[in-house]
Amino acid sequence: MFRLVDRVRRSATVLGVLVMLTGVVAVGSGVLARRALEASSQRARDAAAARSLGALGRAQYIDELHRARGTGGAHPPEEPWAARMSRGAARLAPALDADSRGRLARIEQRSRALSLVLGPREAGEPSPDDEHAAQAIVEALVEDADRLAERLERRASDAEASALQASRAAVFLGGLFSGLGVVFAWLVGRRLLAEVSTPVSRLRAVTERVRAGERAARVGPLDAAELHDVGAGLDAMLDALDEADARLHAAEKLAVLGRVAATVAHEMNNPLAVLRGTVASLAEGASSDELRRELAVVDDEARACQRIVEDLRLASHAPLLRLEQLDPSTLARDLVERRAMGARLVVDVAADTVVADGLRLRQVLDNLLDNAEQSTQRRGHVNLSGRRVGDSYELVVDDDGPGVPAPDRARIFEPFVSGRGGSGLGLAVCRAIAHAHGGTLSVGDAEVGGARFTLRVPVDGPRDA
Repeated sequence: MFRLVDRVRRSATVLGVLVMLTGVVAVGSGVLARRALEASSQRARDAAAARSLGALGRAQYIDELHRARGTGGAHPPEEPWAARMSRGAARLAPALDADSRGRLARIEQRSRALSLVLGPREAGEPSPDDEHAAQAIVEALVEDADRLAERLERRASDAEASALQASRAAVFLGGLFSGLGVVFAWLVGRRLLAEVSTPVSRLRAVTERVRAGERAARVGPLDAAELHDVGAGLDAMLDALDEADARLHAAEKLAVLGRVAATVAHEMNNPLAVLRGTVASLAEGASSDELRRELAVVDDEARACQRIVEDLRLASHAPLLRLEQLDPSTLARDLVERRAMGARLVVDVAADTVVADGLRLRQVLDNLLDNAEQSTQRRGHVNLSGRRVGDSYELVVDDDGPGVPAPDRARIFEPFVSGRGGSGLGLAVCRAIAHAHGGTLSVGDAEVGGARFTLRVPVDGPRDA
């Protein structure tokens, strides 16, 4: 079982993580791209500065050559060319690697060498060899500056490519995580919809079946905890309605039975009493044993009719109880001693103190033992046991007969329902006595294979006593 709230919370957490990853990737890739672009721009500026060193070397060569020939300006420059070259190289050096700094150092050396070759002299104009040497120096200087600039331009191009790659990666990863978020949201939404719609459909189907008259329809357990509570509540409500209908039906039957019992008792008790009194008088004056036996049979049948009338009255009204403190083990022992059991009876009733009507409990146990004997055809095994369970005392009658089928277990306690040809009032009277004590009488399966009847009564007597 799961809770929808937990599923939604976990799904929202995963979606939040995906969104956060998308943002982190986008921001991180953007930062990397920006840094790569800044590095590319810096490398481009460094390359321009490197080419400016070559232009500076050419300017130095031309200026110093003209001065050496006497065709230049009369005043020397405010800052020597070698110093200007060193200042430009110093600005460029921090951005270079070791190999490039070595080339930069050679540029500075060639600038100083050029100044030495074409610098002030006492012998007049420079010789052709000096001019050729100066020209070779400046060409080497410019070549070094160009090589340095090309190297820096390649690094700028690499940085620009890295920036472009970082931007593409940002777009790809952002799209990837966004797509994953969309797919995850779709899958989670579909699953949550199924997890909600399926139990809701079951709830709707059950309500429609109940409305159509199928009162036994139930929702059963649902996987979603929230909807499980709803389904359990609906099932409990339907069970309560069934129980209320059953009680109403039973009350209606008992009301009818009460009216019948009152009429029968009124119409039959007096004639039966007169009949039994007449039979007793005839028996006293009977001239032969055969006549007395026949009169005894008539008296027994009249007494059976009176018992049926009494059972009708008990089944339709709550019997009056004469409560007393009693020991169930003593009650069971006295009952067994006066019974002639055809089946093998094993008694194991624990001693205790119970507030109950002893005669009524004896009536219930007597009826249950009769039924057990009839079920085993007086040749099987019957167990009578008793023990305290919490605040109640249980008396259990087991037999190894055919048992009671599950569909019949609720009906056998109704009046006039019998599977053995009797009046069908015995178990109804027994349950009425159990309810009058504030207890229950139920039927189930015995461990020995037959039926188990369990009488449970409060040890302290009925609550409303």
